[in-house]
Amino acid sequence: MSYLSVLLALLGASVALSTSPEFIPQCRDQNLWPFAVGSIWNIPIGSSAIYSFAHIFDPSQGADMPKSFFSDDDYFIATTAEDPQVPWYNQGWWGDPSGTAHCNITGSYVGTLHFPSTLTVTGFGNNNAAAILQPDNDTLVLTQPLYVCTPRGPILSILNPDNAQRTTSIRGNGTWGGHGGSSLSAIGGTIRKGELLPSSGPIRHALKLELYAKDYYYDKSPGFVWPALNCDGNPCTLNCDGDPHCTGSPFCYGGKNILLSPGSLLAVPPNVSAFIAPRMKTEPAKSLLWTLTNYGGYIVDDTFYTRGTICTEHGVTDEFQSAWGFSFNALPGDNFYTDLLLVFQSLWIVANNGPQSMGGGGSPLQPLAPPFCNYGTGGKSYT
Repeated sequence: MSYLSVLLALLGASVALSTSPEFIPQCRDQNLWPFAVGSIWNIPIGSSAIYSFAHIFDPSQGADMPKSFFSDDDYFIATTAEDPQVPWYNQGWWGDPSGTAHCNITGSYVGTLHFPSTLTVTGFGNNNAAAILQPDNDTLVLTQPLYVCTPRGPILSILNPDNAQRTTSIRGNGTWGGHGGSSLSAIGGTIRKGELLPSSGPIRHALKLELYAKDYYYDKSPGFVWPALNCDGNPCTLNCDGDPHCTGSPFCYGGKNILLSPGSLLAVPPNVSAFIAPRMKTEPAKSLLWTLTNYGGYIVDDTFYTRGTICTEHGVTDEFQSAWGFSFNALPGDNFYTDLLLVFQSLWIVANNGPQSMGGGGSPLQPLAPPFCNYGTGGKSYT
């Protein structure tokens, strides 16, 4: 029996999943575990979820195997009133220049933002989604891609003209703002520093995932599903197969699964998870499997290459390497690569995820997020 046949059979099988009790804090830090209890990022998969197999990296479909598993860095930057206000220019780059050419000012002046005086952002190979917490300790400015090439700025990043997608409360629903390929949150769903260490315990929020759009994202309009608001803006994005101007372009959407687009929620069904967990060799991959089983992951952007991508906060990969002794960015032959390939191949689409049935509805597989700890004056509590 093939591995795919086993997965399909297990979806209807009764296989117990280990549910050892885990510590859940009584309250949470807004800066580390943001957004409301009812946010898409904090809602667990539900018992009524309807799963549809995603066929990701599926050999039976002739799929190319990923060249790597990769971390797409997001940035969370908390500012204070003492931080200088630096100019912001409305511009963004994805692959056109090389190196420091990203730092050339080509966009229009927007205004100023508080920004730490010593911080620079020069990771030119990632999407660089960013959430900049303002000194009021509430307002998040969300943008992508962020470049700050020298201390004290300037900030070079796209300004979304729709204010509802550009700013939000860190205690709000947090659905939108930042990712250009979906308009989903720059920091919601991101693996944060300290979350994927040996002593961390499970990650109790949905993740953000990216695939190669040319292979997987549905190639017909509109090119996205709820809760995404858009797909990539390149005019070649959809219906690429017959367009001689974009054949082979990494911007093209070439998938044939109507359920798989930016905004899709992917998860590993519990029975499938119980089957593959004993076959895995690395503990961090088992942790990611647990989270993708219990919370899932949303498709937010395009990898522009045949690889699987998980969004992490800048700095996570360094602490991961130090803690585990191997790289988060995994290549064929690595045990971590083999484990992640198994996890991605085991992802299914939660076909009934929607505003009235987040996570598929029914009883949540995990407890809801605890309330926020007290912030601000007068001991005001936020839930």
